[in-house]
Amino acid sequence: MPVRSLSSSVLRWPDAAAVHDALRRWAERAAVARPAVRRVGYFGSYARGDWGPGSDLDVIIVVSASGEPMVRRPLAWDLTGLPVPADVLVYTAAELERLDPEPLRPDAPGGDGVGVAGMTADLTPAWRALLDRVAAEYRAALGSDLVALACFGSVARGEARPDSDLDLYAVTRARVSVFFDARLDRLRRLRESAGYQRLAAEGYRPEPMPIFHTVEDLRSHPWIVLDIAHHGVVLFDPDGVLAMELEAVRQQGVVTS
Repeated sequence: MPVRSLSSSVLRWPDAAAVHDALRRWAERAAVARPAVRRVGYFGSYARGDWGPGSDLDVIIVVSASGEPMVRRPLAWDLTGLPVPADVLVYTAAELERLDPEPLRPDAPGGDGVGVAGMTADLTPAWRALLDRVAAEYRAALGSDLVALACFGSVARGEARPDSDLDLYAVTRARVSVFFDARLDRLRRLRESAGYQRLAAEGYRPEPMPIFHTVEDLRSHPWIVLDIAHHGVVLFDPDGVLAMELEAVRQQGVVTS
């Protein structure tokens, strides 16, 4: 966290060297405590060198394997001991390889980052039908408040299992509460759609798990945008707002510890 100078009342934000060293020490401890840890790295402003007061640290943790959905993995990692706030993205080694066939390099600040891979594996007709219905229902429910909608996670990668959730990322003009916004009640109708019923007959239970961010949230490039940038499926983005930010994320560098 920012520290106060002994000779001044001005708060001083930790510089890149201090942040890098702190993450390196954290990574060493994490590797001892959790043998599944393969690599730890970061991207964004600290990797590019254009960080400033208030910048957070975008962290990538690479593990050998994980049974958790992508959206839930960061909950298992505590980075509150770092000197700046941190957002966490957790990939398995196989997932990261699909993003970029070249391994992350410790000496790559300002480089090509994790690269640009194909956005997603081919979707089956049943999944595509359900996603088309999802987009239609979200547009009907939120109207002009919906800016963009995307699917990410195992469904977007073509790796859905029977217990996989349907991970969705919605960008809205005003903040939306998953629990208190009555407009979302109509989304329960997705279970009645032919696409959902067809997948249910095949043993899937694709329950929608949406993350809602405002346009301002999106422009801060939260960790989830990195995943969508490389293997997400954009379902709705008429003005290209999400597409522009995804391209910006693809251009960011990655540094590893």
